[in-house]
Amino acid sequence: MAPVRPQPEGAGSDSQLDFTWIDSAIGPARPERARLPVDRARALLLLGLLGAALVVLWLRFLANEPHLPLAWRLASNGAIELDSSSQPGLQRLIGQRLRTIDLPDGQRLVAHAALLPRSPRWIVDDADRRAFQAQRALIGQAVNQSHVVLQFESGQAQAITPQARGLAGLG
Repeated sequence: MAPVRPQPEGAGSDSQLDFTWIDSAIGPARPERARLPVDRARALLLLGLLGAALVVLWLRFLANEPHLPLAWRLASNGAIELDSSSQPGLQRLIGQRLRTIDLPDGQRLVAHAALLPRSPRWIVDDADRRAFQAQRALIGQAVNQSHVVLQFESGQAQAITPQARGLAGLG
């Protein structure tokens, strides 16, 4: 008679559950459907449409941002001059040197190179960079005001209203 060898734990014991009865009760599993190229094309089309909608919303948001319809240039002596404007009332002031921009809340921005479109990262001196950024922050407040008054060195003053940039102004 052969000696009885002990079975390893779990082998043939009740510790293992038999789940085959579930498969027989439910029925055969549904076979996996192969993904067709049409499904992938639909998913890509949906993603493309979603991306296009997001771009349109982003452009609409940017086009509604207010700005002052002015372009400035640096004169030979370092003064800031009005270079161009889309407002007809400012056409006669093109070439005039700007002295200040007066805000309705009483703040006054002195004409500074911060009015010109450039990046503060190229300013080497930390104090100059902080002053430039503070001036840009004040200009940011100016475009959110109801109107601003441009004071020129010739003594002329012109009130302008910040306008939405529009799609044409995004370039």
